[in-house]
Amino acid sequence: LNQSTALLILNSAWLPFKSVSGPSFKPPPCTFCVELKPKCGFLPTSKFVSHNVKREHSRFKMHQQLKASEARAHGKKCVVSKYDPLELFSYSPALVKESLEHMLDTPQNNIRVFADQKLIFAEGISGGKSALDQILKNENFHGSADTFLDVVVEILTREPLFNRVRSAQMMDDMDIEA
Repeated sequence: LNQSTALLILNSAWLPFKSVSGPSFKPPPCTFCVELKPKCGFLPTSKFVSHNVKREHSRFKMHQQLKASEARAHGKKCVVSKYDPLELFSYSPALVKESLEHMLDTPQNNIRVFADQKLIFAEGISGGKSALDQILKNENFHGSADTFLDVVVEILTREPLFNRVRSAQMMDDMDIEA
């Protein structure tokens, strides 16, 4: 790993409305940003996969079960996420929305929501969609958490982003076992 390298990216949690002009332009009261860490969006087909369970369940779901069993072995409590990356990558609006709702229920660093660059929803916030609903009201969002999620689902199912991410992920033809 070359530690002298850095990646500079745009701040996607902020939009520079001052650069937009015109007498009819009215900037929105708040800019929202949703950060997703979707995990692996396909089941491996590599000939190197020696355990059939890997061909039937997403890596994320298997890690959730492993994490839970390790926590139980140490007498700790662990909430298993119902989120499944395969559903998020499906492009089915109903499954994508369900995936987002599962992420909201147990964020586990997989979803963060910003309002005008301020983190408003992330790991450590409990209450799922109803908590997001209240937070959005506090940020002057004119609608419910359902409305907000519907907009996110519309964007995610219209754009080819997950196809591109999945294509990059599938370049690993040896899976983790090789």
